[in-house]
Amino acid sequence: MAVFSKKAEAPNRLLAKLKSQGLQVQDENVALKYITFVGHYRLKGYWFQLIDPSTNQFLPGTTFEMIKDRYEFDREIRALILEAVERLEVAIRNAICNFLSLKYSPHWYLESSLFKPVSKHGFGQLLSKVEQEVDRSKEKKFIKAYYASYDDPYLPPSWAMSECVSLGMWSKTYKILRDINDKRAISSKFGIAQVEVFESWIHTVSVLRNMAAHHDRFLNNKLGVAPTNHKAKSIRFADNSSVYAALTVVHVLLSSIGFNTVFAKRLGDIKTEFGAGMFAELGFPNEWPNSAGWS
Repeated sequence: MAVFSKKAEAPNRLLAKLKSQGLQVQDENVALKYITFVGHYRLKGYWFQLIDPSTNQFLPGTTFEMIKDRYEFDREIRALILEAVERLEVAIRNAICNFLSLKYSPHWYLESSLFKPVSKHGFGQLLSKVEQEVDRSKEKKFIKAYYASYDDPYLPPSWAMSECVSLGMWSKTYKILRDINDKRAISSKFGIAQVEVFESWIHTVSVLRNMAAHHDRFLNNKLGVAPTNHKAKSIRFADNSSVYAALTVVHVLLSSIGFNTVFAKRLGDIKTEFGAGMFAELGFPNEWPNSAGWS
């Protein structure tokens, strides 16, 4: 059995090791600040591409400023994603809630007949998750207000319940809806007639949101999900698991609901500040922003 035996090292020792590997450091105070407050291990995700694997030395000319810029670029992308996905999360849950509440009842999510009989992430798991999240939110005023006035049904109407659960749950809810016409009516609110495309896209947005919320690295990374090509709009990704593919999904969905006034511009500003090279690492094609879905 292998036993972990590495010892923790102080920031100055870690910086000295990086310098011994050929890293050029112009301002040691800045480098130490990043190693201390960002972390050597986290920063490693932004420099491993700059290491020659055969020698374990930094490529000639590699500076700490380059590593810092890669980290700050990733932060800018993550912040933009969080802001955009917040808008989409609210839009998606309201589109689902409003349509199903009007067609069936405010407590549509308690009706098992509306859902496919699947064993994984099915109606039982959905209801259990709602119960947990509503219970966790029991001190919120709108949940208290419901239970102060009503005993039946035992859970609040969907417009109140929706404030308690995650985007991931809405993605799963949409996936197991039984009536294809219901699914199409909801997806059409986002300008997408193909149910399989919308299902894939909101799952992608959910994964993207979770990555950003948990501070995952986007630069030189792939998503654990691949959004479906939207052939009706000539959107075909060279690499469906790229960050670019996911950002295209966000851009198109934001545009469909009329809340996309700055997303592409802010991406352009980030590209101007940090350069096209890092955008290429996200999977952006050379012709962006004139590529399909953006122009």
